[in-house]
Amino acid sequence: MRLNGRMAQAQGGSTGRLGPWVGWLLTILALLVVGGVVFWWVMAVGLKPVVSPSPSASSSSVTVAPVGLAAVNGDWCPADDSGELGCVTVDLPTVTIMDAEQTGKPTYVFPPGAKAGSDPLSYDFGFPANLGECWQATIGATVDKPDAAFVYCPVGALSGDEDVDASNPNSERLWITQDLASAPMVRAAGN
Repeated sequence: MRLNGRMAQAQGGSTGRLGPWVGWLLTILALLVVGGVVFWWVMAVGLKPVVSPSPSASSSSVTVAPVGLAAVNGDWCPADDSGELGCVTVDLPTVTIMDAEQTGKPTYVFPPGAKAGSDPLSYDFGFPANLGECWQATIGATVDKPDAAFVYCPVGALSGDEDVDASNPNSERLWITQDLASAPMVRAAGN
C-alpha cells in the first residue's frame, strides 16, 4: 500500500529526492565550521598549561654565582704578609698584578691542554675540577713558558694536597705560586 505525501511527512519520511541527504549535509557542514573555529583558537591562543609559581620562585631577578674556575674572577690579596705577590685582579683569562714591578705586564691563565700560540680569549674555563674539588691551571706571559701554578679552591673544597687543604679551608683560596706550601690569597675585602 502506498502512502500519500502528507502521511509520509507525518511519519518522518521524505517526499523529495534530497530530503534525507540535506540533513546529513547540514550536520557535516556544522561540524566542519565548529572544527575550524576550534582549530583556529588552538593555533591562535594555544592550549598552554597554566603554571602557578612555586613557593620558592621570586618575581625579582636572581643572580646566579659563577661555577667552576669562572668563580675566581675578582680581587685577591695575600692571606698574610708572606705572599709572593701583592694583590691581584683576576678577569679570566687575564690576571692583573697590582705589584709595582709587575703592573702592566700581560699575564694569562692557561687551562689544561692550552695550545702554544692560541688566543687566550678563546680558552674554555668550564673544565671540571681537576685537583680534587679544586681547579688547577698555569699562569704566565705565554702558554709556552708558564711561570707558576694557578690553583683555585672554593670554600671547604679539598684538593688532596696537604698544604692546600690545611690553608684557610673556610675561605675561598687562590694560589699563584711555584710553591703550594705558601700561604694562599683570599678575596679582597668588599669583593
